[in-house]
Formats: sequence, C-alpha cells, structure tokens
Amino acid sequence: MSGSAHNTPSSDAVALAERAAAAFRDGRAEEARAGFAEALDRGPTDLRVLFLAFQFHFRAGEYDAAEAMVRRRIDVIGPDVESADAGRAWCNLGLVFHHRGQFDDAEAMMARAIGIDRRIGCEYGVARDVGNLGLVFESRNDHDRAVELYHESLEIAERIGADDIAAGKWANMGDIAHARGRMDEARRLWTRAVELFAKVGDEKHRTEFVGKITALDSRGDQAGASGAPNLAR
Repeated sequence: MSGSAHNTPSSDAVALAERAAAAFRDGRAEEARAGFAEALDRGPTDLRVLFLAFQFHFRAGEYDAAEAMVRRRIDVIGPDVESADAGRAWCNLGLVFHHRGQFDDAEAMMARAIGIDRRIGCEYGVARDVGNLGLVFESRNDHDRAVELYHESLEIAERIGADDIAAGKWANMGDIAHARGRMDEARRLWTRAVELFAKVGDEKHRTEFVGKITALDSRGDQAGASGAPNLAR
C-alpha cells in the first residue's frame, strides 16, 4: 500500500528508498535508480521517499529530476504550510537553482526557507539555510558576504551541536581563504572541518579535505577547487 499521506508513511517504500540510497553511496547507480523507481511507485507521496529521491537526482547532477522531487514534496506538504519539512524543501529547491547558476532564484528560495525556519523556531533549519545561502554569494564572488553568512550559520550550528553543518561551514570558509591566497588560514579551517567530518562519520568529505591539506602542504597553493558540501539535507 502506498503512503497516501505524508504523516502515514509506507514502511516498505521507505525501506526501498533507504536501500536505493545505500546502493548509490556504494557506486551502484543503476541499482539505485531502479530502487527509487519502485519506492516512488509504492510511496508516491511519502516525504522521506521523495527527499531521498531528490538527494539521488541532485547528487547525480540530474537537476530537472531533483526539482521535480522537491516540487512533489511541496505539493504534499502544502505550498503555504510552514514546517521543518517545508523549510527544508524550499532550501533544497534553492540548491537546485544554485547548481544551475540561477543565483537570484536560489537566493529567493533560500530566503523563503530561512523565514519559515526562523518563524517556527527550527534552529537547525536556520543554520542549514543560512549556510547554503552563503554558497550563492560565494558563487557570485562576494566572499565577504559569504563569510558573514558562514559565520552566522556556524554560530548557530555550534550552539545547538549540529556538527554536520559546522563541518561544512569550516570547509567553506577554508575554500574562501584558499581562494584569497591565505594558505595558513585555509589549512587551519580545513583541519577543523576534517575533525568534524570524522566525528560525524562523513568519510567522503573527510578524505577530500585531507587531500586538500596534503596538496596544500606539498604544492603550496595548488590544493584544488572548492568541494565543500552544500548540505542537500
């Protein structure tokens, strides 16, 4: 039986989506794709299934499909509803626009998410949304504003113990320091990010930023382009 309402999830659909997500993390993309198709067939309105499907398409670079999953979530939640799920969905839509280079649309969606999460008192959501808004300004090369937003996100994340968000913000600020030629600062910020990625079990990004530090130490200023996570959560 499919999840006909977002508050009565279909456990089999969620289990299928979780297995599909694990397959994608392990590099089995086609298995993941088939798993998500079946999960969506069984639970077409289940918010967890739709969110995991969004993550799959977003991380695969399939932004049209990712947008479709977000818009389905918004339809299920209700376009005028203010909730933690709604804040996350609007922020996710902003991430899609950001990766397409539609920075004004991305800023508008993330501002909407921030407003929702502030009004309902969801501090985790505010930290996530503000941090992702920083990505928009970083992409516009407005590094000063980006760093301000990263600091704001980091202050909230550290206060509430959201180490996953904090790790990404230390990494983001390290990337900007590197772009500005401040190599010692970049090393310090990336090192803190690595510590937190290890703490939260994010081996992918821990390994990536260990590599950046190693490259910085061995080649001076050739640590590579920004690869900090954008918190598609």
